[in-house]
Amino acid sequence: MTSPTPEQQRAVEARGSVIVSASAGSGKTFVMIERLVSLVLSGTDVRRILAVTFTNKAAAQMRERLRRALLKEISVQSGAARERLKALLSALRDKVITYEDLYLKDDIEFSVLAERYKSYEPFILIERVEHNNLLEKKVELALDAYPRLRKMAEDLDERMEAERMIFSALRRKYRALKEYETIIDIPEPVNFESSMLLLRKNGEVTPIREDESVLSREVGMVFSSVLRKLSIFLPHYVSFSDAVDVLKEMF
Repeated sequence: MTSPTPEQQRAVEARGSVIVSASAGSGKTFVMIERLVSLVLSGTDVRRILAVTFTNKAAAQMRERLRRALLKEISVQSGAARERLKALLSALRDKVITYEDLYLKDDIEFSVLAERYKSYEPFILIERVEHNNLLEKKVELALDAYPRLRKMAEDLDERMEAERMIFSALRRKYRALKEYETIIDIPEPVNFESSMLLLRKNGEVTPIREDESVLSREVGMVFSSVLRKLSIFLPHYVSFSDAVDVLKEMF
């Protein structure tokens, strides 16, 4: 995901009445979603937020992008992100919680959520976080080692399906394994240019603009693939070799 430019970040953080004027394709929707996420996570009552678009299709697209942005931000802001995010995604999928329950700001409120729905088994992940009882990284792969797995992992819903597939295969041997104990972790794309400063011909030093590029797409992808790794987290009793065998078999 691209980081906001300095100008976009000012629009995201500004409070009060703000007008953003920019050409088509320049990132206005991106700024609006980032601004909404910022408001929600800063404690603004969601009942006081009204977001309006021109069409129902655009509204649905914004709703989905906001959902994903909120989940991503929750995982980034909190420690032990993998376990918390997995518990939340599972609860949303199973309709145990709603998106209103995601408007949380600190670790204590996550614990309260787990306590409120303590009969929901995947929330045991949140309880384990409190005791630093985390899943183990069993496999770390180059991002392109399994292209199909990478593609699925980059989408939250598809990632859960890939996790379910890995769980189903491993459970043939590990009967105690739970679906929520299988977690794929993939870091966000690395943007090498978002924080670059350029020396202009007129002597000014300014940040790189969205329509500018220093590195070719191919070079950027090489750097990104070297730094980004895809990891599989599982309970301690699952062996490395079994996890790798499953990946080879399924992806």
